[in-house]
This record gives sequence, C-alpha cells and structure tokens, in this order.
Amino acid sequence: MIVVPPRIQFNKKIPSSLVILAMSCMLTLLLGCDNKGPAEKVGEEIDDVVENIGQEINKIEKYTTKKIDKVTKDSVEKLDEAAKSTAKKFNEVTKNTAKKIDKVAKDSAEKFDEVTKKTNREIEVVSDEIMEEVVEAVKKTSARIKEASSIQDRIKSEE
Repeated sequence: MIVVPPRIQFNKKIPSSLVILAMSCMLTLLLGCDNKGPAEKVGEEIDDVVENIGQEINKIEKYTTKKIDKVTKDSVEKLDEAAKSTAKKFNEVTKNTAKKIDKVAKDSAEKFDEVTKKTNREIEVVSDEIMEEVVEAVKKTSARIKEASSIQDRIKSEE
C-alpha cells in the first residue's frame, strides 16, 4: 500500500531530492529496527496465548474423543452382554414353556382318554339297559300281537 503524503511546500533551500532521501532513510530505519515496542510485545503475547489455547483445545479434543470412544465401546459391550443374557433367558423360558405345554398336552390326552373310556362304559350300560327295555317291549308287543291274533282266530271261529 502506498501512502501519498499531503503536498508539502518545501523551502527552496532544501531540495526535494534531499527530502525524499531523508524519508527513505527514516523508513528504512523504522522497518529495520529490532527494538520491539509495547504494541509488538502485546501482539506477541496475544499470539502466544492464541497458540496455547489452540494446543489446549487439541488436547481437550483428543481427551474427549478417547472418553467418547471408551464409553461407546463399554456401552456396546454391555448391550451385547445384555442381548446374550436375554437370548439365553428367552431360550430357557421357551424350553420350560415347551416342556409345560408337552406336559399339559400329555395330561389333557390322558384325561381325554379317561373321559372317553368312562363315557363308553356309561354308553354301554345305557345301551344294555335300553336293549333290555327294547327286548322287553318287543316281548310285550309280541305277546299282545299273539293275544290279538288269538282273539281274531276265536272271532273267526265263532262266526
């Protein structure tokens, strides 16, 4: 960036080339000066602080990443253990349930057989009783038919 100073009226006693030379020397001295002023010192301190903050942020980031990774890994392991435990318990419950279902089915089948046999026996008893009553009714009917036939024969013979 070039700064153009305001137009200065020079005394005719000082040539303009001398003024330009003097300004060049001053500028060279200012740029080449090794002594640091208070603003430069503050600037360097600010730079150091910013650099230290950056380093601390990097450390915190690494620490946080490690912690998050560890927590994630631990959580995954715990979830995996819980899933395995749940699966194992589910299998146990399923096996126990299957055994109970088998036992209930077996007990039900036995009960059904028992009830069926008892019902069949009762049906046989009732059938026998019904058969006896039917036989008795047939005998009575037969006897009445014979009686009616005999009465009919007598009526015919009397005629």
